[in-house]
Amino acid sequence: MRIIDAHAHIASWPSLGKCEEVLLESLEKYGISFTLVSNADAAEFPSVPTAREKVKDQLECLKETVEFCKRSHGRVGAAIWIRPFYEREIPQELIDYIKENRRYIHAFKFHPYDEKMRSNDPALFPYYELALELGLPFLVHTAADEWSRIDDLAEMAEKYPDLIFIAAHLELCSDNEHAIEVMKAHPNIYGDTAWVPMEKALKCMKECGVDHLMFGTDNPIDGLDTLDNPMYREYYENAYGLSEEDLEALMFGNAMRIYQIP
Repeated sequence: MRIIDAHAHIASWPSLGKCEEVLLESLEKYGISFTLVSNADAAEFPSVPTAREKVKDQLECLKETVEFCKRSHGRVGAAIWIRPFYEREIPQELIDYIKENRRYIHAFKFHPYDEKMRSNDPALFPYYELALELGLPFLVHTAADEWSRIDDLAEMAEKYPDLIFIAAHLELCSDNEHAIEVMKAHPNIYGDTAWVPMEKALKCMKECGVDHLMFGTDNPIDGLDTLDNPMYREYYENAYGLSEEDLEALMFGNAMRIYQIP
């Protein structure tokens, strides 16, 4: 079965080149045919202790990501990590670069905690409008902290009903129940399974629709064997007995459709 990991990263942990190397090795080891990555070096207030603030701007990070995509021979796609705290104006050069490299770019990525900005902040509205213009979905980190709650994303889903939002983690550091309720009420909010127990993923698919959740992992945040975590082994082993059709939707079909992956 084809597997798409719809939530992965590159970053200088401890170096960008090493992170890319580990990620590609992990794809081979765990049978991932395609992964969507964002460049965490763009984080304005990084949660990784070794990272520094404002090291690179969003265009530089996107260029690094796209070059990685090109070197991966079709195994990697890019999500644009945005920096709305310091980069309040969207540079025309960034827009032009996205349009020129659209074949490699599948989404925008926003991390409220690492940007110290909630997803309903007006500074994000131009980015949401650009995503609509370009036909790109918006992957947003959600968690039970002061910056990242899914209720803020729900507000934006109502403001931008034609924009697809993906609630990464189904609200990390929670029991995922509230995230599922929010998704039920907002059909343009989808989810990924990064650090989500498969039991909760099944509940999400049952209550929000089989088409509304996709496999994602945060790879390689814990190194080469991030995917050997017991939580992710549940998905590989189909521990809760999903039908073949539903398992394929979860593990690759939904990501192909939502992120327009060839």
